[in-house]
Amino acid sequence: MLAVAIGRQQPRLPACSRQDILFLRQRFSGGDVSASCINLPHFRQIQVGALYLLSDTTFLPLMERNLVMSHRTNMFVVGTLSLALAACGSSKDPSKSNFSKAIQSFLDTQKGLCAAVPARQMPFILANEDLLRQQERKRADALTDAGLLNRSDTETKPVFGNGMQPAGKYDLTEKGKKFLVANAADTVASQDAFCTGKYTMVDVDNFTEPSDMMGVKLSEVNFRYKVQGAEDWANSEAMRASYRNFAEQTGDIKGRATLVLTNDGWMHERLFKR
Repeated sequence: MLAVAIGRQQPRLPACSRQDILFLRQRFSGGDVSASCINLPHFRQIQVGALYLLSDTTFLPLMERNLVMSHRTNMFVVGTLSLALAACGSSKDPSKSNFSKAIQSFLDTQKGLCAAVPARQMPFILANEDLLRQQERKRADALTDAGLLNRSDTETKPVFGNGMQPAGKYDLTEKGKKFLVANAADTVASQDAFCTGKYTMVDVDNFTEPSDMMGVKLSEVNFRYKVQGAEDWANSEAMRASYRNFAEQTGDIKGRATLVLTNDGWMHERLFKR
């Protein structure tokens, strides 16, 4: 509730009459109206240019502006004033701002840009001529070029046949230890991975109108994000040629998320526990 007095100097408000008190109580649904119009216990006076505002800590429904003049004080009572506070909205509103925050909260749980180690344990050995593991060998060599692994020549038994065949033994370097994250690979095996950078929201492009499904309200959101702070090794041609996600995740990256409306606002479905 805001009371506004307009004049060239600070208004001097007399004590509220019984008629004033009844008017104010009726107008503001039984608010605390005490003996003086200017000394109401929950009111404070604010000077804004030639306007002197009397404001309390409660708000009436912000639907329209109603100005009511009091004959005793020449005050205008602003009953329902559209304030900037109303524009802030609620965390439950389906808005780009709320969706961006919800998606960023999910991205903060991710390890960044990760390159899966092409083996389940360290060190590991890959035969030079093993046709079944060409992709693993290509990735191991890319990680070696990036300085994350060290390769040394060795021999190993072939999958089929007898004897020994040339192979490479791959082990972790000191540099690699700084970026190795346990079980961080986005694969079925969830093996260890070398990770760098941080995912950051760019913008929400569009979203569906929230709809009810299986007892929850959902919205599908198309958005863009990017990788920030990635180390130089992540930008090498060998890494981009060996890891699809390194080749694709440059510039703005397109993403899609399902968000769930909770009592605390919108949340990414992968963070929502039913």
